[in-house]
Amino acid sequence: MKKSIFYSIFVIILSLVLNSNTATAQKNKLRSKVFINRTNIIIKYAKEAVLQNKVYTGDLNKATLHQKLAREYYKQGKFKTAAFQSHRARTFAYQSLKANKASDKVPMNLTDDEQDLVKDIPIAAQLDAEVEIPTGTNDETAAAERDEDVN
Repeated sequence: MKKSIFYSIFVIILSLVLNSNTATAQKNKLRSKVFINRTNIIIKYAKEAVLQNKVYTGDLNKATLHQKLAREYYKQGKFKTAAFQSHRARTFAYQSLKANKASDKVPMNLTDDEQDLVKDIPIAAQLDAEVEIPTGTNDETAAAERDEDVN
């Protein structure tokens, strides 16, 4: 009798823990998708600014490469890591917008959800090390003309 009560309590506690982890994973999945899609919009503004104003700094190219990696991490189920890379992509996109005198088009602040998602983000150098940026390439024209959606 005591074994069955103990077993029942154990199963209930285990299911609560597993449901809690599943809920957190689902929440991170949704928040990461929103984060990536918002970054994609900012990158599109940066692309338009670079095509229009022709100020090439290399930041747009870096933004698209980080965003591409963010999408790959998202597909692999690494939602927080995807958000970290998307945040780095957004940083480069803002730098490109600023260089092209178009930073007033897009607000730079993160939403509360986004801040919570990336609160423990690794240092920039660590995120940059994960992205392969071809040496000698700073081809923002190609980056501006690529149409890579994040859905």
